[in-house]
Amino acid sequence: MSGDLLAKVDAIREKLAPGRITSLVGNAVLEQRRRHFTEYSRAHPRKFGSSTGYYQRAAGNTTMTVDGTIASVTTTHIGLNQRIYGGLIVPRRGKYLTIPVDVQAANRSARSMNLVPVIRYIGGKARMVALALPGANGKPGKR
Repeated sequence: MSGDLLAKVDAIREKLAPGRITSLVGNAVLEQRRRHFTEYSRAHPRKFGSSTGYYQRAAGNTTMTVDGTIASVTTTHIGLNQRIYGGLIVPRRGKYLTIPVDVQAANRSARSMNLVPVIRYIGGKARMVALALPGANGKPGKR
């Protein structure tokens, strides 16, 4: 009887070994993080056009490593820190960013839409404040 009991205790002890627990907890956190990205994507659909799959790719780029008694869950996905913490976004090409305000502008650059500048006088100086479709009477986002 004591041999059976010792075997059961050893089996439980092995399941509770620090490295095993670390792996189990790490995997649980990994799955929770992946679920979070998937649920966030569903709860925040794109305003214009179909999904780009950004958060699904973030979920796929989430990994877990175990080093002794430490589990580390990491997401390496371009732009994720900017979406979480904010920060400056600069244009890659050209001088200005294109920020769509209409479904027509989704996934298009301002240059490809043949937009015209909207000029306003600010502090006595003429400044370009936006781009608009031709015939929009200088009102950004109007058709």
